[in-house]
Amino acid sequence: MRPEDLGALLLPVELKKGSQEMILLYKRIGELSEEQLDFLIDNLEEEWSDDRDYFINREMLAMLEVQGADSGLMGVLKDALGNNDEVDVLWLDTEEEFDNDEEDEDEV
Repeated sequence: MRPEDLGALLLPVELKKGSQEMILLYKRIGELSEEQLDFLIDNLEEEWSDDRDYFINREMLAMLEVQGADSGLMGVLKDALGNNDEVDVLWLDTEEEFDNDEEDEDEV
């Protein structure tokens, strides 16, 4: 499997407040296969069709495990949660990011 076929799961690192906007910084916490991402999309609530962030807590982890989440996905989510009771995670598709970079280069 190529790295660009994987989605990267991200976790907010720091919240910085500016005068008019808030900027969230994220760190990479792991990679997901297409199947693992599909499982998350199918089993977690999305607020809109392009929603890419999820609220995860310990109850949700237990529900995902009962629903059949594989051990790799559970490991990434447990690592993201760490000692916290809840966390927001954001995913992005690295293949999509490469496509956008190529389009930007064509415009130059």
